Amino acid sequence: DAFFAGANSNNRRLRKFFLKKIQSHHKFKNQNIYIYSYDNQPSLNTNDYIDKIRSSNLSIDLSGQFDNLTMRFHEILFLNELPITDIGFLKFQISDHYKDLLNYIVFKSADHFYDLIEFYKNDYNKHTIIQELQNIFKKYYNPYLHGQNILKDLNFDYTI
Repeated sequence: DAFFAGANSNNRRLRKFFLKKIQSHHKFKNQNIYIYSYDNQPSLNTNDYIDKIRSSNLSIDLSGQFDNLTMRFHEILFLNELPITDIGFLKFQISDHYKDLLNYIVFKSADHFYDLIEFYKNDYNKHTIIQELQNIFKKYYNPYLHGQNILKDLNFDYTI
């Protein structure tokens, strides 16, 4: 149902808080949630990470450090998969792009987290939100379009 991989150290307080709440919630045992904490073991290799993202209904992107929250969110979107994240996402200006979808991708409690898991078991719901996220994502990050614009700005006549 959901996949998470990442460090779970004490300096990632919000991440640690939500992982504890998710795992201690009474609904945890009834869900198929893969949590891989690599504090005391190696991180997943790139292929395993991508396989887990693609084989999971949801990818859990929990707040950790300022430099990784939006990067991982973008990795998941780039793979055309569905990321959900905690309220730490709201601290970043990037969340403004998704303001109309925040209730569908940002959970504020363990109960809300499990509500989202149930909501996204419906393929229509999942694919509709992925499509909306992708449309927003491509407005501010589209390598082909932005590459064309850069070439145009540089007065470089090269057709891609």
